[in-house]
Amino acid sequence: MNNFVTFLNLRLLYFLSINKKIDRYLYIFMFGILLFPSISKAEGSKEIYIGGETHGLYFCNDFIGQCGGNGDRTQFAIYDCAESDRLYFETLTDDEIVYMGFDGNPNNGWGTNYGIVYRIKRFDGSIALDQQNLPTSGAGFINSINEARVGPNQIYGVGGYDALVFAPGLAGTYYIEFQRVDNDQMGQPTEIGNFSMDLFDITVANISDVAQPGRLHSKAWQFGWDPSNGKCSAKFFVYSNDSIITSLQLKDMDGRVWFLYCNQTGVGSTGNFELDRKSVPLQQFYAPEYKIFLNEPDDNIFPPASTLGSIIGNVTGIAHCDDGSIDFLVEVDKTGNVEIELSFDPPYVTRAVSAIVQNGVNTITWDGFDGTTPIPFAVPNNTNITFSVTYINGLTNLPLYDVERNINGFVIELVSPPGSTPLVFWDDLNISGGTTNLVGCASTPDPSWSGCHDWNNNPSGDPFGDFNTINTWWYSASQTTAPVNIVEERGPDLLSFIQAPQAYCAGESGVFISVVA
Repeated sequence: MNNFVTFLNLRLLYFLSINKKIDRYLYIFMFGILLFPSISKAEGSKEIYIGGETHGLYFCNDFIGQCGGNGDRTQFAIYDCAESDRLYFETLTDDEIVYMGFDGNPNNGWGTNYGIVYRIKRFDGSIALDQQNLPTSGAGFINSINEARVGPNQIYGVGGYDALVFAPGLAGTYYIEFQRVDNDQMGQPTEIGNFSMDLFDITVANISDVAQPGRLHSKAWQFGWDPSNGKCSAKFFVYSNDSIITSLQLKDMDGRVWFLYCNQTGVGSTGNFELDRKSVPLQQFYAPEYKIFLNEPDDNIFPPASTLGSIIGNVTGIAHCDDGSIDFLVEVDKTGNVEIELSFDPPYVTRAVSAIVQNGVNTITWDGFDGTTPIPFAVPNNTNITFSVTYINGLTNLPLYDVERNINGFVIELVSPPGSTPLVFWDDLNISGGTTNLVGCASTPDPSWSGCHDWNNNPSGDPFGDFNTINTWWYSASQTTAPVNIVEERGPDLLSFIQAPQAYCAGESGVFISVVA
């Protein structure tokens, strides 16, 4: 079948080549589309607008009231936003060019005469391009998703859009910021509220006008929707702090207005991963950390890990009998996560201690208490303890706030370094109707899609994700040491009298004193 299609394409190209009325640029464009349908490497709406749904960028410049959205609107790519909210792009050499196109919606259906402006800054915050009006026609305006999918005409010829050109003149990291203004007031005052970008493209090209994908990224994308079809089927690439790249594939996820970020810790920051990884009801937790790309990150700028890390030598423990704590010394050869599981003689409950570790020797302290909840017990002297250490690479948490439904789940794949497909985990038991999977779910992409961690409605019939933060996590590899036996060492506490103070005379006998051992 593929050979037959190629034959038809070649016949069509032959016809175009001999027909003198066909413009040579159209010929070149048709050649690229017919023989190389994936040659276009524009970055933007092409990657997030899949199928028939409309999915664009969503902005809120209300730093205080969060646009009245119950705390669920961030200041993604807004003037003077936090570093974690910036929309970055990278240039590798001084002569690279950035092509840009947009279709902004400053009014979001309200009919007021607002406009959108933008500016570009260097990583240090200095201005690289002064404030410009976002185009509403002509150069820099994208008329349709088809134009966005082709990309800049300057690179791909006809069929795309006529791009704005930004020539930084210096290799480095840049970010673009947007703002809404009042056109009735000469575009000067900032108008507080929300606005959107229905279509966008930011393509970096080298001196030969060859697109360089994997340059556009943010730690916290925020997306909006077409109310008639608010689902998202995009694929994203997550670059963890230990340089491991995994892909996150959605399929008809119904988030309406939602933001996307990943981190190492989960939904909390207590340092107890068993607690921090749990989904939470009616709360927004916002802690962006990892870079998220629309294409696989350019390895010239973001080199992926070539190998997975490992534990070096034996794990040792230093006991402190004054308080019963133990310092575990764990040496690893790259950044990752460590979990120490301690099992005790009955009746004491197993306890897990988690920590983020760096290359070299790391000290992880167990405080001497077991895992009993809500009030743990101090493990007494001479108690037998068995412990094992699990070392994890590429731990990635995906906390999604107020994503109503995700009926097809996620597909997670390992991009770099080579290895097995990561399993997917979740713990939604804090939310009514929630489930848990601590064993791991294996996902597979289309054409035999099998997603992990799907959700729809809760028992009351309301969307399960409504105003909840639902966390999903995965990791690329783990190593667990063989169990080791140790004995708890805890010195006696100071004596504490039970009865009230008493007065006794010297030489008295038969005196009983009660103390807490």
